[in-house]
Amino acid sequence: MSPDGFAPWQQRLYEQAAAAVDAGRLGHALLLCGPAGLGKRAVIEALAQYVLCEARAGGRACGRRRRACAPRS
Repeated sequence: MSPDGFAPWQQRLYEQAAAAVDAGRLGHALLLCGPAGLGKRAVIEALAQYVLCEARAGGRACGRRRRACAPRS
């Protein structure tokens, strides 16, 4: 399940990428192209949260990050 408020194309992209993360088969790079204002950044930010999530549940990130990935202070 993708984050709320996504357009149908964003939901499909997020769900496919999240499934790849769960299967351990996410590629090393994703290329999203298109005109400004489509929501490419929103999809990538949500997916980044999912990749860094400690306890993924139902296709959503829990909101906590792994210590190794947390920003250094």
